[in-house]
Amino acid sequence: MTFDLDVLYSAEVGNLGRLMAVIDALDGFYRLQPERRLKPQISHLGSGGYQLLATRFGPLDLLGHIGSSRTYQEMLPHAARIDIGEGATVLSSTSRL
Repeated sequence: MTFDLDVLYSAEVGNLGRLMAVIDALDGFYRLQPERRLKPQISHLGSGGYQLLATRFGPLDLLGHIGSSRTYQEMLPHAARIDIGEGATVLSSTSRL
């Protein structure tokens, strides 16, 4: 069991700006060298790789793909919308890859 949050994200250009705003709001930076507090750039997010971040709320793993390179768009049909309160919803999948 890990204690981070894994998020498979859409690498579409329109989404990357929103994702950067969330990272900024969470004070996110790369975990690899925490003393340098390096922040991801949109080009990093667009690469489709893994972005392993630390935030003020704990570890956050942003995943451009999962399993055998399955992207957000490929997994979307397998996701269910879940209400997490205060008008916010998330998409979640319990599908095995």
